[in-house]
Amino acid sequence: RTLASSRYEFALAYKIVTDYALAQGFRVALGFTCYAATGAEAWYQSDLLPGYFDALAGYQGDSRVIKGANLREALGVLAVTPASGPGLQSDLVHMNDPAYALASLAWANALEAAGVI
Repeated sequence: RTLASSRYEFALAYKIVTDYALAQGFRVALGFTCYAATGAEAWYQSDLLPGYFDALAGYQGDSRVIKGANLREALGVLAVTPASGPGLQSDLVHMNDPAYALASLAWANALEAAGVI
């Protein structure tokens, strides 16, 4: 929990970035990050995921904003530095190649479900 963001702050960050992109004429897909067993599960459940869902709800009915991939949901809990298969690298931030492949597929599925591709 390096940034100590609250649910409200997390949703507000989505809103600020989304509103800026919309003002520039872009469409926006709101997604959510992946997760590994690094001790942040309580924060994900209490603040981050609810903030993400709050942000999505705030744009309900706006065709310029779609639900992107929720990698927490699509990938589940990733292992850290697994011997094989999807996981996080030892920096505890970046996914390894198998995890990136699954994340790409999750994004393609989300964009297809939204009718973008």
